[in-house]
Amino acid sequence: MTIILFLLIFLMSAERSPRGEVFEEQFPVSQTRALKGLFAIGIIFHHLGSYIGEGFPSLLAFKNIGYLLVGAFFFISGYGLTYGVVNKPGYMNGFLRRRFLPVFFTYTVIDLFYWVVKYICGGLTLKHIILSLFGLNEELWFASVILWLYIAYSICFRLFGKHGGMIAMTIATVVYMGVLLCLYRFCGNMIFGFWWYNSIPCFALGMWYCAYRERIDTFIRRNRKLLLPLVPLLTAALFAVTVIRPDDSTRLYVLAAQILCALAFSASVLILSMKLRLGGPFLSLCGDLSLELYLFHAIFIFAWRSNLRLFGITFYIKSDDLFFAAVLLWTFVASYVVHLIQKYIFKRNKAKK
Repeated sequence: MTIILFLLIFLMSAERSPRGEVFEEQFPVSQTRALKGLFAIGIIFHHLGSYIGEGFPSLLAFKNIGYLLVGAFFFISGYGLTYGVVNKPGYMNGFLRRRFLPVFFTYTVIDLFYWVVKYICGGLTLKHIILSLFGLNEELWFASVILWLYIAYSICFRLFGKHGGMIAMTIATVVYMGVLLCLYRFCGNMIFGFWWYNSIPCFALGMWYCAYRERIDTFIRRNRKLLLPLVPLLTAALFAVTVIRPDDSTRLYVLAAQILCALAFSASVLILSMKLRLGGPFLSLCGDLSLELYLFHAIFIFAWRSNLRLFGITFYIKSDDLFFAAVLLWTFVASYVVHLIQKYIFKRNKAKK
């Protein structure tokens, strides 16, 4: 049923290019916004699968693809930031104020909300508080990585300009991955698991694609009949390597396969965007709320299965159907409210300047 729901959301908003033709531009704002919305929904299903996969077998289809969806999001982010640098003079002026602060605000609000929920459920520990203060909340890791990418991007492009900035940012990404991998091994696999960095190279891929978009697009158009089946098949082959032996999930060869698979999946999204155009009000809304959806859903997954006690009433949703519906409903409501507050605050501050 979940697969059908996901496909309906996709197909109801999809427009196919005329036969034998491709869209002139793969990534207009409407497309990237819709893709981010679709990936955010997929991530929610990915995490729900760990809790109610037995009751919702179709959710198991999302069990191992979380990093692919996150990688595609990073790819779009790298593309979007670099598009601004290349096409908008003075784009880096006030970059951190425009990009970093809204994400930091959203992360802080949701993290504090998580503290409250954990405290009520009796699961808040000093370790969790300390890690959260340093941006190391395991459930909200995605925002921490985004914030790091924005800081590194600002430094690299301010110091080295456009082309030098991309090289420096690529190097910084590799160094970041290496540091986290070392910490992962040093901490005995207790923190900084592969999901912290197996999708980050897609950000660099998005940067480089934007910088050489005309050449790459020309190559793809000329060879689309070969690339359309080949790149998704390559993605599937690499994906098979990552799941064929679950006991090897912490091996370095699995990490290498995951990185290559995430890159191939992002390339597949790019190529397929030449033939399929997404849109529609629902996916556009999900795209606007994508960060909040990414961060909030884990809280409600935890809350509705952790004996949350409020006003003397214990909330524990035993029914998988109700649990599924409650997580989606509360995630969307909370995401929308926090998004409105964030927009109001930062628009008001902008108007004062």
